[in-house]
Amino acid sequence: MDNLFKEVNRKKTGAIKWDYQANLDNIPFWIADSDYSSAPCVLEELQNVSKHGAYGYNGIPKEFNEAVVKWYDRRYGCKLNNDWIISSTGVILELRVLLDVLTEVGDGIILQTPVYHTFHHLINGMDRKIIENKLIKTNDTYVMDYDNLEELFKKGYKVLILCSPHNPVGRIWHYEEIEKVVMLAKKYNVFVVFDEIHSDLNITKRKFVSGGMFVNLYDNIAICNAPSKAFNLAGLHTSYIIIPNADLRKLYVERTDKEFLNHPSVFGYRSMIAAYTNGEEWINAQNEHLLNNYNYLKTYLNKELPEVIVTLLEGTYLVWLDFSYTKLTTDELLTKCSNGGVTCSGGVNFGSDYESYLRFNIACSFEQLQKGLELLVKAFKS
Repeated sequence: MDNLFKEVNRKKTGAIKWDYQANLDNIPFWIADSDYSSAPCVLEELQNVSKHGAYGYNGIPKEFNEAVVKWYDRRYGCKLNNDWIISSTGVILELRVLLDVLTEVGDGIILQTPVYHTFHHLINGMDRKIIENKLIKTNDTYVMDYDNLEELFKKGYKVLILCSPHNPVGRIWHYEEIEKVVMLAKKYNVFVVFDEIHSDLNITKRKFVSGGMFVNLYDNIAICNAPSKAFNLAGLHTSYIIIPNADLRKLYVERTDKEFLNHPSVFGYRSMIAAYTNGEEWINAQNEHLLNNYNYLKTYLNKELPEVIVTLLEGTYLVWLDFSYTKLTTDELLTKCSNGGVTCSGGVNFGSDYESYLRFNIACSFEQLQKGLELLVKAFKS
């Protein structure tokens, strides 16, 4: 199925990655979407919807929740109830509503940095405070700082956003790691929000461990997810949130109704149902493709730029690169990349301690990756 992951020309299609970068001639490796087509079952379903011709008001069919329940059971061995699931148009919107329900202006939200830059923008924009529980770097990977996390819980901070798989460091947390967080949260009555949007991008042989596996231990959690990363459907604005706690679910729905927040479009929910019903073979093939791309990147950079530390990748298609040997700031790194013909994401956006880091997206054709890495190496050797 490797022929499915060939480059698609996205120039002049309104793609942020290609058409909104500073240098339009660059090969982009920054925005977290993929540069190949979605699964054939999704393309077929979108054509079916388009051919129908009537695009009036739509509700969300029961098949939407059923598809999520079956997907979580089949992929992760995680049992969910249909009524826990609420459709939405984006994970960040879900987080926005949750934080509005759970916190007040001035409250602190715990993030485990370096972490997805939009979390920072969201919390600051809501006049909440970012409380960092910094991940601990060990050689080429990261672990959670449980001692400091417990100290923050003791201080009274009541919400933790747990990114799993973690963007940008690529960790897929083990069962024991998440269980330890959940038990600490239970001890101090802390609400845990799981961002699982990269859950199907898994290049390990382990099963992804969802926060839903721990509901019987502690139900003061919510899980945000979407098919957008795994199936390249971000432009269809379709997501869902899983809230096991009935009281919180009621508050969440009341808030979305009050704000007149819309459901996904017919194109969005139909594509997700198709993906979760018939897309598993394609997802598995994509993960093999990503593993090949990652192995090539690591081998190539180890040979050509051995000073660069390539973080171990388990999940996501985002590789975290440590360029500390250059002693350059993020802006200087990005300028060097851009002048060399590639666009990357700068490390300082994910945490203040990561000036000399880059995030590099490998969800592209092998040929695009080869060309981009050649340009990147040339830029830093010059």
